[in-house]
Amino acid sequence: MIINLQFQATQEAIQIAEESEDIYSKAISYVNHGISCYGKGLMEKAEKYFQKRAEFCERIEMPTRIGVARFGLGETYFEMGDFMKAKEGYDKHGWVLERNQLNPSNANFGKVGSTKSKVMNKEKDVNLETLYPHPQNNKVKISKALNSLLVLPAEKPADSLTQYLVYNPFSKFLSSIGY
Repeated sequence: MIINLQFQATQEAIQIAEESEDIYSKAISYVNHGISCYGKGLMEKAEKYFQKRAEFCERIEMPTRIGVARFGLGETYFEMGDFMKAKEGYDKHGWVLERNQLNPSNANFGKVGSTKSKVMNKEKDVNLETLYPHPQNNKVKISKALNSLLVLPAEKPADSLTQYLVYNPFSKFLSSIGY
């Protein structure tokens, strides 16, 4: 199975990065292994590796990579059912990208994830209408397509909202392409 090969390869990458003591190699290998752990359903390990990656990237000032790690944390916490922490991860993802004026199409993922977490927390200040323009506003085609998967269509009945938001094909897709 491909996920097992990916898992083995990313474990080896971590070992090599640790031996080299190169912080850049550690940052890259840790997120890749976090994705592998996520794909195998090892959420506690995924959390650990995404968190370490975010710390390494903050130390060497790699804002795009910090955003990826924070989004990974948001997805992991969402899968674990910790929607408050998921919202925090998604918010930090969007904040880092917006603050550094990087990849606005991907910053929208954080906004969608944050809203998704608020819905799952049964928060009252959720305005789903703000999400509908995100797919159309994306300039990157893959971001546009993936954001469309995350945003609830206007014609979707309200009683299926929670069920729709729990199913998240985006996270599985990111894992499958090694993002």
